[in-house]
Amino acid sequence: APALLTPSLGLGLGLANATLPWLNAGALK
Repeated sequence: APALLTPSLGLGLGLANATLPWLNAGALK
């Protein structure tokens, strides 16, 4: 389970890091 959980967490963090700047840019408009 940990072997599968770690990559999914990494992917989730990667997606969060990719989407948060766009959300912040939208909020600043």
